[in-house]
Amino acid sequence: MDADGWMRAVCKLRALCALFLCALLLGSCGSTTALVEWGGRALDGSVFAFATHEAWAPLNASGGLEVRLVAGRDGARELAFSSSDIPYLTFFGSEPADDGAFSLKRVHFLAGNFGGWNEAEIAASGEGRFRRLGVDYVSFALLGGVALEGVTGGKIRRENTRLTGERALEELKNRNERIAALAAWMKGAAAEGGAPAFADEDAFEAWWGGRLFSLPAGEDVAAMRENGSLAADWNEAAAWIYLYCRWDELSGVLRRDVVLGRVE
Repeated sequence: MDADGWMRAVCKLRALCALFLCALLLGSCGSTTALVEWGGRALDGSVFAFATHEAWAPLNASGGLEVRLVAGRDGARELAFSSSDIPYLTFFGSEPADDGAFSLKRVHFLAGNFGGWNEAEIAASGEGRFRRLGVDYVSFALLGGVALEGVTGGKIRRENTRLTGERALEELKNRNERIAALAAWMKGAAAEGGAPAFADEDAFEAWWGGRLFSLPAGEDVAAMRENGSLAADWNEAAAWIYLYCRWDELSGVLRRDVVLGRVE
């Protein structure tokens, strides 16, 4: 398909998404957040930013790790990977070299809440290995930890308000800094308070829901409680807080050396 044909197809799909989103909103309920989220990204074109050239996943299990070789609109190739064990995130790295080495470049975060969603691009660093094993199989592993280095872009949706550009970037940067500080306190408070091993995000939110605003805290967290930012972050970005609180544990699953089979 040539460039004009590609653009016509995208425009048609956006129009269909717009009609679908309108119908969805007319008959929506609280459980439709994820679909509305996707519809919003379809309307602004971000869902069409990459084309998948090849994809690999576990062949004998549902979920787990999925790895894709993708190309952006400019033709530049990247390695994109995500795991059902690490919700809301897609990791992007450089195209693997001949020896399989690649470098992590950024992490894409997208998570909904009752009234909208947060979408953030977070600069990241780390090293990994991707090797082809014949035609249909590959091996994949990160060789160390994943360092998150700050928000570089994103979008916010609150009810009928959609923030983009510099305004969204400033708010997401501030939220990221608050959540990093909050997560450091929460990890210490959880250890002192005898928190259980959280099986998932629901268990995490249930345990913290009754303690986040009552446990003794230092000046930073006390100030967040006082100015209302803690309540806003918990209501709008609990998923982000969950990821940062369990980051070492969750990102550790990417350090397992796994063999994947071609699915595309």
